[in-house]
Amino acid sequence: MSDPSSATAELTLPKDLAAANGMVNVQIDGVWHQFPKGTRMIEACRRVGTIVPHYCYHPKLSSPGNCRMCLVQMGMPPRPAPGQEPQRDKIGYETIGWMPRPVIACANTVAENMGIRTSGELVEKCRESVMEFLLINHPLFPGISRSGATISAGLFRKFDRATATRLSFFMGIPALVAAGIYESVSAASDISIAQGGAVAIGWGPTILATVVSLIVAYVSIAWLLKFVSSNKFTGFMWYRVVVGLIIIGLILSNVVTA
Repeated sequence: MSDPSSATAELTLPKDLAAANGMVNVQIDGVWHQFPKGTRMIEACRRVGTIVPHYCYHPKLSSPGNCRMCLVQMGMPPRPAPGQEPQRDKIGYETIGWMPRPVIACANTVAENMGIRTSGELVEKCRESVMEFLLINHPLFPGISRSGATISAGLFRKFDRATATRLSFFMGIPALVAAGIYESVSAASDISIAQGGAVAIGWGPTILATVVSLIVAYVSIAWLLKFVSSNKFTGFMWYRVVVGLIIIGLILSNVVTA
């Protein structure tokens, strides 16, 4: 005959109390909660006030998990050896064994005695790597420049607006210098030697034009850095939208061709 006290203890375990109501116990960032079976991990976190970063997820759509931004660390109780009882804490929850790799929270559902960590070194480093990959590929999308992608990366790294903008221009210097040298070498004959009866441009005017361009560029960048240090990027955003609409209008009216 079984011991009534042990039977009572078994029935009052947290998992049994939750199962009686169709719920499961889930630990989110060290705190236990109850959710209905089948709840997505990202929705469970949202219900307790923890927003998991995401791009492609929407609660009314399927979860393709394309952006990989909603990474969290998941844990489950280790499977006990045959004949052994699971290890439980004083409250009755089983000990959680944390997985070494993060999982996407949008496509996985909660389970009994599951643990979820939405922050920590593992999660944050993986999210940073995913964000860096997304930002690197931003210039491949129409309407998003390399400067915009670099500024976004700087802001993501918690730089202030002026520092992020300065970083964007500094990263462009090597490419611009290399392109200038390449074009100078390619056009050296046109600069110093007359071609087809035309007058040679000459190195003097070329150097002067280069110096003037550098001065104008420096003044423009200095003004921009001063502007963004005390103003938002909203004006530039609307500028791009307006210019884009004007270009679309010109193309549709056949004033210009694509």
